[in-house]
Amino acid sequence: DIEARLRLVHLYRQRGDEEQMGRHLQAALAHAPDQIEARLQLSRLYEGRRDPRAALSTLQQRPARTDARWNFAVGYLQLTLRDLHSARIHLEQTLALKPDHAQALNNLGNVNLLENRYDDARVRFKQALATPAPPAEAAMNLATLFVHDGETDSAMAYYQQALRIDSSASRVHLAMGALYEQSGDHSRAAEAYDRYLQSDTPDPRHTQQARQGLARTRQGRPTQ
Repeated sequence: DIEARLRLVHLYRQRGDEEQMGRHLQAALAHAPDQIEARLQLSRLYEGRRDPRAALSTLQQRPARTDARWNFAVGYLQLTLRDLHSARIHLEQTLALKPDHAQALNNLGNVNLLENRYDDARVRFKQALATPAPPAEAAMNLATLFVHDGETDSAMAYYQQALRIDSSASRVHLAMGALYEQSGDHSRAAEAYDRYLQSDTPDPRHTQQARQGLARTRQGRPTQ
C-alpha cells in the first residue's frame, strides 16, 4: 500500500534514518512508478545527500509535465547544475500551471542573474515578493543587485524586508554587516556581525568572516 509506505517514510524521516526512507520510497515506486509524491521525496533525499544528478534523474524517469511540483523540482535542480536553458523551460512551465509560485519566480530571477539579464532578474524578484507567500531570498537577491549598483539605501531596505519575512535568515545579518562596514558605519556593522554570530543558524563557512568583521569594526579598523 503506497500510503502506508509513505507513512513509514515519514516515521523514518523523524528518526533520521535515510537508508530506510530510501528503501521504502524505492519500493513504493516499484509498485507505482507514477506516484509523484514518492518520486519527489526520493529526489529530495538524493538532493540532501548532495547528489543533484541522481535527484534529477529520479524525476526524469517518469515525467509529470502537468504537475507544478514536478516542473519546479526539475527546474530547481537544473539551475543547481547550471543548465540554465532547461531550468528556464521548467520554471516557466511551473508558472503556467501555478502563476503565484513564489520560488519559481525567484529562481527565474536567479536564471536571469546568471545570464547577466539584470533588469529581467529584478522584475522576477519583485514579482516573487508580490506573491501571498514571498520568499526572503527574493528580497536578499534584490538587495545584492542594489549593492552591485552602489545603491546602499535600497539594498539595506531589501535586507530589512528579508528579515521581516524571515527573522531567522541569519545570513542577512552577515550581508548587512558587510554593507554597513563598507559604508563606514562600524557601530551598526558590529551589531549586525554580532547578531549573525548569536543566531541559531550560523553557517560554519561564514563564521570566521563574521568574527573577523566584528573584530575590525569594534576596533574601528578600515576594511581591506
